[in-house]
Amino acid sequence: MKKPLISVIIPVLNGDRYIKEAIESVFDQKYEPLEIIVVDDGSTDNTAKIVKTLNGNIKYHYQQNTGVATARNKGIELAYGDYVAFIDADDIWLKHKISSQLVLFAENKDIEIVQGYIKRFVSPGTTPPPHFAKNIDEQPVLSLSLGTGLFKKSVFDKIGLFDETLKFSEDIDWFLRAIEGGIIISVLEEMVYLYRLHESNMTIDVKNTNMYLLRAFKKSLDRRRQLNPENPVPLPNIKNPERLNSFLNTKQK
Repeated sequence: MKKPLISVIIPVLNGDRYIKEAIESVFDQKYEPLEIIVVDDGSTDNTAKIVKTLNGNIKYHYQQNTGVATARNKGIELAYGDYVAFIDADDIWLKHKISSQLVLFAENKDIEIVQGYIKRFVSPGTTPPPHFAKNIDEQPVLSLSLGTGLFKKSVFDKIGLFDETLKFSEDIDWFLRAIEGGIIISVLEEMVYLYRLHESNMTIDVKNTNMYLLRAFKKSLDRRRQLNPENPVPLPNIKNPERLNSFLNTKQK
């Protein structure tokens, strides 16, 4: 049986320090057919030079700096795959990610997204801000993370693309819309993604991170109130892995 093409989208802005390792972790999946789409959101460092020296099915697209949501949307537009996956230019996939997630899709044709577990780590030789210490997990956790997911491309036709007005939390906003839209999400009980903590993470900007996160939740609440003004449907606590895990597995059944 013909194996599905998987499109892996990597948005990047000045990511020459880590992007080679991120791309290599995708090729380490030993999966074919696969295409990598690097959307360079206005880098001024050596990102383009590094990407173009790497072998494999890599598409490189440069655009003026307009934000990560725009970069991801461009990647989806350029993708030919039956499935779409994401990895940030400073993170790492574990080797079994794609193969393990495809097993769940094969077991249940109704599943539209498979989420795995994530673990955060401090990049060697860097000193992240003190508040990042609370983000270092002793054990892998489940979260609404694009990098830990594998998505049927058709999901984006149903739910739409990322909200380009959101500079942060565009991923949370999208997941909330997917949950509200009844998209069937399954949980792979395995760690598939390493999230690198370093001094240049976007989330160092705590003020804007929190502001846009609240904005994403407010947009969700407004949508749910519009459907049911008296008693809007509650959403899961995305900061509580046990409750989120229970919710997503319930949605699968």
